[in-house]
Amino acid sequence: MSRIPQNRYLQKAKNYNAERFTTSFGIKFRRFISPLVRRIIWLATDKPLVVLQYPKLEKGQRYIFAAGHSFPGEIASNLASIDRPTWVLLGTTDQVDHNPQMNIAWVNGLIYVNKRDTASRKESVKKMKRILNNGSSVLLFPEGVLNNSESLYCMPLYPGIYYMSRDTGAKVVPIVAQSEHKDNKIWIAAGEPLDFSEMDKETAIQTLRDALATLRYTICEQVYAPQKREELTGDLHEQHLKDRWNTYMEAKWHLPDWDEEIMTYRKAGFVAAEEVRAELAQVTPTARNAHILAPILLRHGEDQCLDAKRYMKEHWSNRKGGAK
Repeated sequence: MSRIPQNRYLQKAKNYNAERFTTSFGIKFRRFISPLVRRIIWLATDKPLVVLQYPKLEKGQRYIFAAGHSFPGEIASNLASIDRPTWVLLGTTDQVDHNPQMNIAWVNGLIYVNKRDTASRKESVKKMKRILNNGSSVLLFPEGVLNNSESLYCMPLYPGIYYMSRDTGAKVVPIVAQSEHKDNKIWIAAGEPLDFSEMDKETAIQTLRDALATLRYTICEQVYAPQKREELTGDLHEQHLKDRWNTYMEAKWHLPDWDEEIMTYRKAGFVAAEEVRAELAQVTPTARNAHILAPILLRHGEDQCLDAKRYMKEHWSNRKGGAK
């Protein structure tokens, strides 16, 4: 058992169905206090927020805000930057149960989903539709996990956002927050609303993914000084892994349950790099294949030493504040 007190009300309320999780008055009240809540969140972020671009959205219109996801502070950063009442979909049970800041998220408007439970996922869709049909907006993270990729500006997206837009008629606004480990600011960029009504699922999801990737590239292009490849020094792969290590190790986790944090969307037939490395690990190095296989396996072993999620699982009992 964790020694951190639980958010007892959220522990109870997170399992309410679409009709019980809030009242019509609750939706109206949150709409009324939204400017104050957004201001509080803005002031409470651990780094100053800088909005680089934001579209001129229709006044009083509801939208589905689709956010990129690369660091834990993005939920607060996006909520503070959005210009209208917006409920947030949260699928990190650890934080909902234990992080006191989640109470502010509940005041703002929180929809919980247990990503590993089919019934919970279906109920969360009903909840979001209810919010949208009552005139408020929703914020969700269609990548589903923190983007730990070295090469992808946006990970593959869960397709549920397409059906949400199609069924409610709400347009989708891509929004991205960016803050590297050593940055002293959080940068925000949002794009023009996307209308999925005339698109099929594959086209809509690819359009959204392209928009999110473009926004993140735009932030990097504007914020970080351009460098030529020959000017870069050190092992960039190792530097990336160390940055990801710091991101995970400095977050306040309370439970040794990491499965929710690594549920990346996988299309049928798609083979991930992790699966390839797992297969290679089963191959025995010989004199004939060693010149190819040995460097790959050595690099894989070095990477595992900087895998924060694996380290947390293996050393949780020794981590300060962890379960005993």
